[in-house]
Amino acid sequence: MTEFQSTMSYLEDPPSSYAEPAVDILSGLNEIKQKISDGEYTNEFTFEAEVAQLLTSAHDGHFGFEGMAYAGVFRWRRDEEAALVSLSLDGSVPKVYAWADIGEVQEPSPVVQINGQDVIAFLQEESEAVSLHDPDARWNDMFVSATADTFGAFTNSKDYPGPNTTLTFENGTTNSYINSAIVLDPGFWGNVEDGESFYLTFIAPSSLGFRERSTDQLSTYHMPKRLMKTRDNNIQKRASPLTFPEPFITHPDELVSVSGYFIDQDGIEGGVAVLAIYTFLTGEDDENVAFQDMLQDFLAEIRNRGTRRIIVDVRSNGGGKVFLGYEAFKQLFPSIEIFGASRYRATDAANLFGEQISELEFSQRTGELYTLPFNFRSYIDENLEAFSDWEDMFGPVTANGDTFTELLRYNLSDPLLTMSQLYSLGISITGYLDRADITEDYFDPDDVVVLSDGVCASTCNIFVEALTQQAGVRSFAVGGRPQLGPMQPVGGTKGTLVLPADFLVSLSGLFLSDVARTRQQFNEWASFLPFPFSIATADATVNFQDSIRPGSDTPTQFTNETANCRVFYTPEMMTDVTNLWGAVAGIAWGDGGQMDEGRCIQGSARTQQNRANPSGTDDSEAGTTSTGAAAAVVVPPMSMMPLVCALVALVSSLLGASLM
Repeated sequence: MTEFQSTMSYLEDPPSSYAEPAVDILSGLNEIKQKISDGEYTNEFTFEAEVAQLLTSAHDGHFGFEGMAYAGVFRWRRDEEAALVSLSLDGSVPKVYAWADIGEVQEPSPVVQINGQDVIAFLQEESEAVSLHDPDARWNDMFVSATADTFGAFTNSKDYPGPNTTLTFENGTTNSYINSAIVLDPGFWGNVEDGESFYLTFIAPSSLGFRERSTDQLSTYHMPKRLMKTRDNNIQKRASPLTFPEPFITHPDELVSVSGYFIDQDGIEGGVAVLAIYTFLTGEDDENVAFQDMLQDFLAEIRNRGTRRIIVDVRSNGGGKVFLGYEAFKQLFPSIEIFGASRYRATDAANLFGEQISELEFSQRTGELYTLPFNFRSYIDENLEAFSDWEDMFGPVTANGDTFTELLRYNLSDPLLTMSQLYSLGISITGYLDRADITEDYFDPDDVVVLSDGVCASTCNIFVEALTQQAGVRSFAVGGRPQLGPMQPVGGTKGTLVLPADFLVSLSGLFLSDVARTRQQFNEWASFLPFPFSIATADATVNFQDSIRPGSDTPTQFTNETANCRVFYTPEMMTDVTNLWGAVAGIAWGDGGQMDEGRCIQGSARTQQNRANPSGTDDSEAGTTSTGAAAAVVVPPMSMMPLVCALVALVSSLLGASLM
């Protein structure tokens, strides 16, 4: 599986712009293998947890391995009464509060300790289990989020949180809560009597009845569970979350959190429109059509009202379908051609798949294979020219000690790529095909702001990348660690295509069973193709394609770009989101239509960043590239079963961004 992970060499030897330490995944897996050989594991859970934690250290939400014992049978849960928020009550650096106290207690007391440990140190350490690559985004992910209908990663712990959680408050009071394990599928426990029967029911690869795998294993569509927030029933109410006003328009499916609003703002003639896109994940084709129609109807109303300013709110957007991200951008800026270049590793397995699949002619029988990312016809080159054949696309091109394909872009004028109801969205993208006549931009880039909490990943990054890097839209970040200074608007994976291990294994099995013509060919291919894991998995995926900018060979995953302005959450913003939108609008356009940088967090406004780092590299007008994580200003951060075959299978070897 790991051979398809696009960033392996960059993880081992990252550029200085990357905020996280280097990690050698293969060496880590070999260390786990050695521990198995030495008999150091006494239970399945510990083994699976170490594998999961190793891959999580890549901080790439598209890359992970979660076994059933670790993540598929039950989930750890802290009491919702222990849910937390990070808020600034007086304009100063935020403190941590119990969510239950906000709006209920006149002067809430901040939390100072969790389980006897300093609250900031505890939360920063626990946030390392979150797959986001930016520490400010990981911090935000710990707390209550109305946009994601969740009490936060603190209450939905990835790792065992112990038997209870104790909060100590600044006023000296303490509250203790019992932690629990939520059984995901109680009906499958009828045959479990002991460790062996548990293993046979949930862990053994033959336990397919429990997993209810799809028969369509060749589909690349997949949203990694790491990018999907645990919805909490006491928060989840509707597509437009709690603390939100009634929307002017919303997607008809309540699980597709996309809505449009209008707010009045002093000093801004015509008011401000807000397009809240909290997911690009839809279900059936009619939901894709509804997504397109909703955006179109909302933008038409904006024109009818004469509203010129718009905030695009993408907080807690874990991604979804790539071409819905393209569609949202093209509706805002139809005159701009999305660059959107990517590439994948030039491995033996990829070459084999590509050589064979590229020989196919399209038909109803071959369509499923023909439209896979291993066909040169699926892409055009960085100059929008067609590749002549597989070899022309495959390269390989050397970068950072690894080999990759040529840069790949999508031909959005190909109806098979977008309009097909069998193989894609079932819609044409605005500006192409039967929507080619839509080419005029309504908004000036200075009249558009994208708002993020850093918990923006996958397709969300593709969307924000196009807005900021191509259209020149300004970005605002909200929240983050309790320190002054800038913050990145995109803290999640910046990969452009996730592939599930099931898909790669199924494709490999198809090649070995139906394509290999001789025993010698079978043996040769089997030596490098991925094969099934020897234990059942809850989720296993790789980031297959990187996002690459013009003139660069470094994946954007390893760039560090801060927002134009940062603000802290306040209690008023948490209880009424229009206060957040109003604050952003006031900063962006409240100074006679100009940016009022003096209202940004100290050191976070673009001109302040440039003064603090005069020798830094300005990657573009829409993003400053710096070394390491977004730099703080003034205030620092506060501080057994047969496992061998399972690991051998692991090391031998599209929720997230998906095309369909």
